[in-house]
Amino acid sequence: MLTHALSRTLPTCLCAVALVGVAAPAAEPSASASPTTLTHCLVTAINDVEIPSLRTGHLKSIVAKEGMEVEVDQLLAQLDDAEAIHQLASAEAERKAAHKKADSKLEELYAQATHDVSLAEHEAALAANDLVANSVSDIEVMRLELATKQAALKIDLSRFNRDVLQVELGVADAKAELAKTDLDRRRLRAPISGEIAEVHFQPGEWVEAGETVLRIVHVEQLRVEGFVRVRDIAPVDVIGKPVRVHVELARGKRYEFEGKVTFASPLIEAGGQYRIWAEVKNRKENGQWILRPGMQAEMTIAP
Repeated sequence: MLTHALSRTLPTCLCAVALVGVAAPAAEPSASASPTTLTHCLVTAINDVEIPSLRTGHLKSIVAKEGMEVEVDQLLAQLDDAEAIHQLASAEAERKAAHKKADSKLEELYAQATHDVSLAEHEAALAANDLVANSVSDIEVMRLELATKQAALKIDLSRFNRDVLQVELGVADAKAELAKTDLDRRRLRAPISGEIAEVHFQPGEWVEAGETVLRIVHVEQLRVEGFVRVRDIAPVDVIGKPVRVHVELARGKRYEFEGKVTFASPLIEAGGQYRIWAEVKNRKENGQWILRPGMQAEMTIAP
């Protein structure tokens, strides 16, 4: 076809449709009825994560190496955590003590027993006076009545203290969890699966909080980006379309990958072009991933 012939001779913009500025003859099928080939497309990573240190400290160990494939939550590096371990042990001990205090009813039971004794003594004094007038002095009766009321108040006080201990228990739990979090943040784990692309520190070095220690790139699923002229394919017609991606490596060896368009930019850029990307599944050859972020590719969108 004329489209393919011209695409070999005319210069193209970055991933622009092969016929840049050349009107198709009237007899040619429309762009929506024939495949559209984009050249100079760029392969990029969908997930490219820099892993910072969340704490300042001495880098105790690092197990990750460039090129190493890792899984989610795999331990990659660790800061010195001796102090954090002691703080966690202390917080756990405080939490256990707080639990024992909050769970204990001894104070309330003792207050209840004291009240029962005081009440019995007061009632006995009143009964004695009923049998023999003034056998127990009025002062003694008043003292016993006051002791009974005090004992009743101690029951309420013990219950109030238990409520306070429940609040303190929550504080102890929070301190223990905080100490555990501080310990965990001294251990750098992989947030995604992928391949270690960069390691910026070595064991023994000092790391400040926020400094990037490692970089992971997920290469099993990649993105191929290019530009399409809006006059050739409308954005509404390109989303979900299957694509074939071709890359050429050393000695002219070509590889083909399949995927589909998952994004079309809402912005029309200079020259009437808009950006799209397709997601494609990568594969290995001889234990190595074929597609790599940064490669150039050719992408053909199905009609």
